Amino acid sequence: INRTNEYARKILHYAKTFNINEIHVMGIGDLVNGAYMRPTQVAENEFTYSEQIVKATEIIFMFLQTLSSELNVVYLGAILGNHSRMYDKGKVLQDDSAENIIDSTVKSFIKMSNNKRITINDRKNDNFSISVNINNADIKAVHGDLISKKSNEKLQKFISSDKIFYNVLLYGHFHHTSYVEENHGRLALGSGCLQGNTDYSKQLGYDSIASQTIVILEGETVIPIRVVLN
Repeated sequence: INRTNEYARKILHYAKTFNINEIHVMGIGDLVNGAYMRPTQVAENEFTYSEQIVKATEIIFMFLQTLSSELNVVYLGAILGNHSRMYDKGKVLQDDSAENIIDSTVKSFIKMSNNKRITINDRKNDNFSISVNINNADIKAVHGDLISKKSNEKLQKFISSDKIFYNVLLYGHFHHTSYVEENHGRLALGSGCLQGNTDYSKQLGYDSIASQTIVILEGETVIPIRVVLN
């Protein structure tokens, strides 16, 4: 919760700097650490899987409330991550995930709060991707677990399949920040991990500090900002 509070403060800082009055918020997966991806994961977790879901829901709603103190907030929904499966990969329904519970509950909280500065604009194509046009920029968001880490043309797959010339691809999964310009100035933006380092991520070579990403749309200019979190 300390990192999400810090993230909210920095968003509000940049909003003032760029004279922004509206922010669009989306979850791109792994809102919980999970429990069943590997045999040792349960022992590594501070909280049970059900506790993670409850705490993540509360934190996300408080995050939206904090942002709404100074901004109009549009909630775009949350898509599935590989950490959030309800059970082992080979034994679970494809769409059965913590994000579905968190996303639905956050939307219920928004409606019950009667906060006029938070609105819902669910832009999920399905449980695995979000597509939205903001300030004439076409944006595609996926978790990233099905993207090749080594590929230098991550956007091409989605432009071809969706027949939309996306300006921006947003993804997570790899635990570190990566901003790459592709053809015609299109950007593939990989966001860092809120959790930061874990022993397991270090073993995989993802040894990076906690961070998130803000994307500012100023006319036709896309400005990604890496937000480092203590």
